[in-house]
Order: sequence, then C-alpha cells, then structure tokens
Amino acid sequence: MAQIMGLVAAGARSVGKPSVAHLAEHQVAMLSLADTRGGADPGLPCAVVAVSRVQAALYPMEELDVRSFPASIGEVYLSFMSGPRLVALRGVAQALAADDVRFCPLDVVQLEKRRSARLRTHAPVDLAPVQSLNKWEHVATHSIDVSATGLLIARRGSFNIGDFVKFELAVQPDEDPISGVANVLRDKGDAVALDFRDVAPAQRRRLGDHIITVKRRELEAEIRAQTAIDQLRKPPTLLETQPEPIAPPQPAGDGGGEVVQIASGRRAGEQGRSAPAPPPRIGAAPPRVSAPPPRVIRGN
Repeated sequence: MAQIMGLVAAGARSVGKPSVAHLAEHQVAMLSLADTRGGADPGLPCAVVAVSRVQAALYPMEELDVRSFPASIGEVYLSFMSGPRLVALRGVAQALAADDVRFCPLDVVQLEKRRSARLRTHAPVDLAPVQSLNKWEHVATHSIDVSATGLLIARRGSFNIGDFVKFELAVQPDEDPISGVANVLRDKGDAVALDFRDVAPAQRRRLGDHIITVKRRELEAEIRAQTAIDQLRKPPTLLETQPEPIAPPQPAGDGGGEVVQIASGRRAGEQGRSAPAPPPRIGAAPPRVSAPPPRVIRGN
C-alpha cells in the first residue's frame, strides 16, 4: 500500500482476489472498539466522507474524547449496511482531527472497487506531450473528476491510448498547480482518462487533502440541511397546541363603534364564525438508520 492523499490507495496484493464491501459515501456506519475490556460498547456513529479500496475517511457524529491529535483509536469494528446485509469489518482506526477519523480494514476485503476517492470538479488543466514530435500542440482543457491516482478531462485535441503527457491541474486558484506525468488510459469520445505515472508524493497528498476537504464540506452541508428539515417536521409541543384565549367584549367608547374581539379575530355577535386554524404540522420522519445510542470512543 502507498500512502496517498491522506487516504491509502490500493497497491498490489499477494493474496487471492478480495471481496468488495461496497461502503458508500455519506453512508452512516458504526465504529466500535474490538476490545471492550468486558464492558458494553454501543459504538460511535460516523458518516462516510470518502472511500478508497483499503481506507475510509469518516466524519464522527459525536464528540471524540482525546487529548490531542492525531490519536490512535486502536483495533475496531466498522459495521454498516451493504444492501440487505449488516457487515462488520475488523480494522484499525486513527483520529487525525476532531472531524476526521480514518479506518483501514485488517480483513482481506476491499471497501470499494475504485483505487481512490473521486471528486467531480471543473478545474483548469494544461497538457503537453512528454516528447514533442509534432503530434499535437499544447492543450488547455478542464477536469471532469479528479482522484489521487488520475483524472478525467474534457477532450481537447488528439490523443492516443498510451501517450505520455505532462499535466498541470489547478485545484485551487491561489495555490501552485498539481503537476506531473500521466499516460492516456482510456478514450471515451468526449472525455479522456489519464493515469498518474510520475507525481511527487507531496503533490498527491496535497491533492488528496483537497479532495477530502471538499467532500467533508459537502457532507457537513447535507447534515445541516437534514437537521433543518427535521426541525421543520418536529411535532408541536403541548404549549403550541393550546388554543388562543378569547378576550371578553369591551364596551365601545364615547364615539360609538363596533365591539371587536381582537384575540379571536372576529366581531362581537358573530358566534358562528371562528378564526382559521393553523395548518397541521408534518410528523417527524422515521430515522434512516437504527442504531443503539452512541458512546464516545476514547483514543489511546
């Protein structure tokens, strides 16, 4: 395995073909200590930020009780639903920050088919042939999606499978571009897939950090939106359901005029009419994941 983008990208394995767990982004999973020292461990609920074949970036949905970061959580089980089945994978976990936990399985299993997590993004890309043989000129295009091991670009110019190209990928407008050498892996007609062949480890890590940061922001925005929807669907409290009191009639002033019951919104004597009732509130939606109450996982 090679350390890439904060996630670990899959490398060659000497064992047989592993099974695929199909852990998905934005899925809720439960992280539990493997050694509970005889006590019960309800686990720590986490949302999946990004997944490679052999590592997952998780977003803790409860506070981590650790003294400093990074902190080793140790051997754990990661349980989640894969289709109709409940899957529990044995692995190790480390807390890199309060909102960033990484999980690596110890079992012979892939978390996802792809080597590394992908981010759909429209970023400027500059290309040039490694050896200029008048095949094609310098090309300016843009990315469709990027990962720590390659990128998909919009077609500009002429490409042949196996061609080596120099590239510069501007993931942040105020930072130096990610640069290196890639080869043309696939031609999809309107898009071309490039496989990184010579990219400095520091560049890969920076690209990976960017991918994880953007995906975490997207996940946090989704959580905030879901929380707001849940608040709107929250059933009314007892105080909210009590009818408004009706004020007693008040005598008219010297100048005469009608007696109006302000609280009920109707004129005196109109006993058959009442103020319109407020619209009914929507009941709370059922939770998408049933899990025992979470417990804070303490780092070593």
